[in-house]
This record gives sequence, C-alpha cells and structure tokens, in this order.
Amino acid sequence: MQLILVRHAEAANVGQLGATRDFDRPLTPHGHATARRLTDRLKAMGVRADVVASSPLLRAQQTAAPLLELAGGELVTIDELAPDTLKPKKVARALADLGVHSAVAVGHLPDIAYFAGWLLGTGGAGLAFDKGTAALIEVGAKVEEGTGTLEWLVAPGWYL
Repeated sequence: MQLILVRHAEAANVGQLGATRDFDRPLTPHGHATARRLTDRLKAMGVRADVVASSPLLRAQQTAAPLLELAGGELVTIDELAPDTLKPKKVARALADLGVHSAVAVGHLPDIAYFAGWLLGTGGAGLAFDKGTAALIEVGAKVEEGTGTLEWLVAPGWYL
C-alpha cells in the first residue's frame, strides 16, 4: 500500500476567522493557497490515489478538499487521524480497512509525524512535517510498524 501522509496547512487560531474552538479552526487564506499548491505539485509529479482520508477537524478537511483531485472521489473521515488520539495500530487498521492500493491521509502534528516514524521503524522519532508537507511511504502488503519505506517528502519550501 502507498500512503501519502499530509499535515494540514496553516489554520487560524481560536478567536480568528470565526473559530470558537479548536475543532472548527479553518485554514487561513495562506493555508488554502498552500493546499492548492500542494495538490498542483503532486499532480505535476503524477501522483494519484484511490482515496483521500482526513481527520474530522475542519482544517484537515479543508486541506484534503483540493487533494480529492488526485482520487476523484469523496472524502473519507477517519476519527483516528484527529489530534491527540494517535494509536498507530488503530490508524494503520483504519487505513488498511479502506481496501485500496493508495491513500492520502491528512492529519495533525505531532501525530502524523509520529505515525510516519512508526511506519518507518524509527523507534519513535518522526519525520519533520511543516504545515502542508506530504510524504509518500510505501508499506507493502501490511500497514505495520517498521514496514514502510520513505519514497519522497515534499515540503512547502520546495513547492511554494
């Protein structure tokens, strides 16, 4: 299985842009532009996915919206991608249960970085995920700890 892990783009703070709680923090205009440019860069690289999955939080869902162009389908919400809930085996199971060859998964720091490290078998050390970063990890037949190989990492400093 190919997993493209993405950290959501820049979001407003609570009290800005109508956000009254963390769950509802929307992307800033810069965040929307970042999500759009990330999608354009991935399309230019020839990236395709069978499905796009996201945390239920607004900023992750808004980051995922343009990424749907890589899959041409509807957004799948995976509660295990929400912040501060990371249990790598549960995230792995939720992604494997999608039954696809390739998936984009949009989440939050530090969880998405830790999950990447778990897949790569780094002993708890994650990858550096700036807002709007994407990483392709090839995990083969089973989504388990240490089964992943990092194929590429695309950071905003490269595509913005």
